[in-house]
Parts: sequence; C-alpha cells; structure tokens
Amino acid sequence: MMNNRERLDKSAKSKGLYKFFQDNAFLTSGNVQLKSNYSKGKESPWSLAFAGHSIKDVFKIDDPTFCSKFVQAISGDGQEANKITTLHSSSLASLLVFYSVSNDNPIYMRVNDKEEKFIESRFEVRNEVSPGSGNYSNIDVVLLGENCIMYLESKFSEYLGSKPVEVKKVDYYNKIYERLSGILKEAGVHLVEKESKRFLESIEDKSFYNEGLKQMISHYLGVTTELMKGDDQFSGKKVVLGEILFKFGDRVPKASDKYQSYKNAYGILQKGLARCAEEDDTGLIINNLTTYQCVLGSKLNHKYLMNLPESIRQFYRFDEII
Repeated sequence: MMNNRERLDKSAKSKGLYKFFQDNAFLTSGNVQLKSNYSKGKESPWSLAFAGHSIKDVFKIDDPTFCSKFVQAISGDGQEANKITTLHSSSLASLLVFYSVSNDNPIYMRVNDKEEKFIESRFEVRNEVSPGSGNYSNIDVVLLGENCIMYLESKFSEYLGSKPVEVKKVDYYNKIYERLSGILKEAGVHLVEKESKRFLESIEDKSFYNEGLKQMISHYLGVTTELMKGDDQFSGKKVVLGEILFKFGDRVPKASDKYQSYKNAYGILQKGLARCAEEDDTGLIINNLTTYQCVLGSKLNHKYLMNLPESIRQFYRFDEII
C-alpha cells in the first residue's frame, strides 16, 4: 500500500495541480490518511481525498460552530458531501478559511478600495435567479457585517482549466446575455449554438475559465432578485458580489498565467455587471477579484490568520504569507 508521499508524487505526475500538495508537512506527517477518488467507477490517477475521519477530525478543529457550518457547506446541489473531502475542493477551502468568522474573530475584506469588517459567515446560500423561475444560484459564502453584506464565490483550482459551458435558453438568461454581449466579446467569450444547445466559450486563441464568468452572471441575477424583495436584512447596508481565488504561484505549472488571464476577463465582466447594477438601480457593488493569499496576508487579518488551526495554515501553505 502506498503512503501519502507516494500517492502525492503519483498524482502530481498525472496532474500538475497536485505539485502544490507535494512535500506538504501536514499531508506527509503520518497523521492524515489519503485515498484515491473514483471517476466513472474507476480509480482516479490523480484526484485524492481525505479518508478515515471527518473534516473536523482531520484538521483537529475544536470550534463548536464548525459542525453547523459544515452542514451548510454540503447543503447545495450535487454531491457536496463527497466532493468536500477532496484535497482540491473549492468548497473545502472556503469552509476552512471562513467558518470561524464571528464577533470575537472578525475578518476584513476589501470592498474595492475600502476595508470592511465582517462578523458572521454562511455557506451555500441559494438565490433564485429570476422570480418564480425555480432556478437557483448557490453561492459559496456570504459574509455579514454591521455595514456590509458580501456574496462571495470561491474558486480553488477551477480557473486552471477552460472549456465551453452550457447556458440555458430561458428568458432571464437571454436578456442578461444580450445586455452583456459587447462586454463578453471584449472579455474574450461569446455564445455559440451546438446541437440545439447554447454554450459560452472562448473566442479564438483566448482561453480561460468560462464557467467562472457564467457563474458570476448567474449570481448577479440571484442577488439582484434578493435585493428586489426589499428585505430588512439589506436596509442601510452595502451589498457586494465578488469572487475569491486561490493563488498557486510557481508551485503549479502555468498557474500564474491562468490566473492573470482570468483576472483580466473578470475585470471586464465586472465593468459590465456594474453598469447593469446601475441601470437596475439596486446599489449592488461588483467587487474586484481577490485571492485567499491577499485577504489573509492583510495586516488587518493577521490575528484572524493566526487563529486558524495550524493544520489549515500548513495544508494551504498560508504560513508562507505570515
């Protein structure tokens, strides 16, 4: 039977992403069990998951609120309960980083050019993309503060890939994509018809994470629907929609180029969504793209970072930004 180091080395040979996890002190300490994931009934040559214990036990988390936050995080569509144990899960990253946000342990997030304080976190929050549609967007994290509410989509490694993503042919998507058609073209994507279906895909030689742009558009519709209800929870508060990525640097081949490509496209979409928010008169702020390293590397968040269990800091190599 292979040990963790051998498993990680084998996975890294099959998938460059897993070079990030090689020689990871937390994973190779002997206190963590890893197993291969399965795809279509076969053992994956590269995707690994935690085995044998709950996430709470794996990371030795003693915060009594963690269990309720974990239940929230696996409540979305799909197989989140299984996916969240995968090493490269974006839901796992957002849960482990944001579960402990509280009055006694606040986190600060930059809302474009100003730091805002947040004292509560919620996970996998559903927003209906159009009233009565029955179609929901699930956003990874919602951070709540006295003056601000932030809807935050989390990405770990998804942005390293690129492929067309289907966009449903329904009225509310038709309208928003028509409004954003020029912006999307500027960003390097367009809608194409294939076998009676419609896809958002990259134009010519531009290649980046198309699904990230689609999800931000869906989240825009979802948050706008919530704002239009006029709920008291929004009264007198800034409402922000943004996205946070994990930055791998030189540890993962081509990751820096992929990050920059997606950042450029996101920045263009951000302008378009901000224009839509102004036209829709919702007051919704579309935030700059940020990274986990940028947030946790902020001086304002030094205490928050140090309050994270050492296991989490080691696993994501956050100790390198202290």
